[in-house]
Amino acid sequence: MKETRFGEIEFFNENGVKGAIVKRDDTDSVNISLMIKRGFDLSPENKGGAVDIFASLLSKGTKSFSAMDIAERLDYLGADFTYKIDKDSVIFNFWILKEFFQKIFPLVEEIFLYPEFPEDELEREKLKTLSSLYQIVDSPSALASYVFTKNIYTNHPYGNLATPFSINSITVEDIKSIYRKSFTKDMIYLVIAGNISDKAIKQIISLFKNLPSSSETKKIEKAEYRGNKFIFFDKKDSTQSQIRLGFEGISRRIRNYEAINLMNFILGGGGFSSRLLLKVRTEAGYTYSISSSFESFNDGGSFVISSFSKNETTIETVKLSEKVLKDFIKKGATEKELKDAKAYFIGNLILSMETPSDIAGKLMYAERYGLGENFLFNSEERYKRVSLEEVNRFSKKLLNKKDRLLVIVGNLNSMKIKIDKLENYGELLVLENPFDSEK
Repeated sequence: MKETRFGEIEFFNENGVKGAIVKRDDTDSVNISLMIKRGFDLSPENKGGAVDIFASLLSKGTKSFSAMDIAERLDYLGADFTYKIDKDSVIFNFWILKEFFQKIFPLVEEIFLYPEFPEDELEREKLKTLSSLYQIVDSPSALASYVFTKNIYTNHPYGNLATPFSINSITVEDIKSIYRKSFTKDMIYLVIAGNISDKAIKQIISLFKNLPSSSETKKIEKAEYRGNKFIFFDKKDSTQSQIRLGFEGISRRIRNYEAINLMNFILGGGGFSSRLLLKVRTEAGYTYSISSSFESFNDGGSFVISSFSKNETTIETVKLSEKVLKDFIKKGATEKELKDAKAYFIGNLILSMETPSDIAGKLMYAERYGLGENFLFNSEERYKRVSLEEVNRFSKKLLNKKDRLLVIVGNLNSMKIKIDKLENYGELLVLENPFDSEK
């Protein structure tokens, strides 16, 4: 057990079950977080969204409890069972007051080890998912992000998003197959956090002792983006346009990722202090909000500039964003900008690790990307060590990509004359349905 400012932390490997224990005596609750170290690739090909439905169904019926039984018991004990999915992982989390742990334990066991995935619950979840998908078309921001993600990760599981076709094709056997691939000792990582006894810790870890040792996985190639695409979704009644401009990014497993965070903060991730906001919003007045971000995962990632503008100034917003990007690559960041960015990240490190569940999240993140057990403890020093030369070297290496993806959701007719002024984005493709590519 290691004494830290985050509590007592101990890493374990019990018969192939790996994880961490975070003991905190200053809380009256217990968090049990279980991470599956696979994400979108769990969904069968052409069945995007299956992993999301799997996660939602895990607590919708087990060998001994119906979905209603589970909901009522969680409510009665004041407990929470939640899940979160990203491209590389599925995380399930139980939260319960310490005094009710033994009462909730049988439910924990049932949900993790004996889910049934009833057919009627599957159909219910499919209908909910379909409803959410159709709502995307009515949300320009969500629609732009959906189209961008689907196209920046073409031919990779990261781009295997839910469509009406894929959701309708999902079967109970698909969901059971995902469960079998997920719940193996090499695929799970367990974090037990809060005010919890050694006896209870042993109870939780022992739940998984009889899981299969390993899961068959196929090798997945790096997520690559090549070529130029200009995709326009025409919303004829729209007075504003949503803009997503980006290109291929990097894997999260890269060393010195802190330098990339700092670089992006200066360029477009730092709110009112960022270059993009200063130039495109404050000086040009083209938008109220503009930002940039790196999405970085095991198999690669993407970089994207996100903004919106009046239809009349959409093309100008794109062109000015490109100019800011070009100038940043050429001139780089300043010492003052780097100092301010470091102060922001270091100041937020402690705020982002206040609760046991916060710490559990950081530990699972480190495990997911092979960052090592000390990742949590030396974050501040890693940010302090970043030099200006390193930041500017990364900007030239990572931001100077020729292959671009531009997605605009807006009124095409209002900007037809100006679209020809956009260069190097390839032939314009006008979408009428974001799910056009489905079979």
